[in-house]
Amino acid sequence: MRLTLIGALAISLTGAVAHASQIQRIELVGYGIYTSIPQSCQRDTLGVNRCTVRDVRQITTTSIVPFRTGVEFGVEFKTIGTFDATAAEVRKVWIFPGAGLKSPFFNQPLRRDEEVISVPIGTGGFVAYTLDEPWELVPGIWTVEIWDGNRRLMSKSFTVVKR
Repeated sequence: MRLTLIGALAISLTGAVAHASQIQRIELVGYGIYTSIPQSCQRDTLGVNRCTVRDVRQITTTSIVPFRTGVEFGVEFKTIGTFDATAAEVRKVWIFPGAGLKSPFFNQPLRRDEEVISVPIGTGGFVAYTLDEPWELVPGIWTVEIWDGNRRLMSKSFTVVKR
């Protein structure tokens, strides 16, 4: 039992080192308000709707987001590293403003949302948040970050404002 655990740990650490060496940086290509067509969506236990999308189109470059349902905002980026066209796993983190979001699906305020995503190295990526539900309408600073292990590769903040 102990040998198996040590062996599994060694394999895990080796994989982490190889993974970290693949991604050198992320270049921000665009940010702002977007439209896209959802392909498949699934609501998680916290009430966050996770979707894959197609036909991503930037409407405007801005860090100011209007306070209304249906608004989609986010970033387009390019992953730079070794082994172009291979996929690397990174962590996408959304940090919500103030006291967080009050999801009817969860009894604690959501202060952040994290998800591991796979991004191909050498090509573009897109991450966004759509204000689908009234409980997601929270004014303030929303920040999206992309992490490779303990390395923050990208951070972009948006301000959701009432007008």
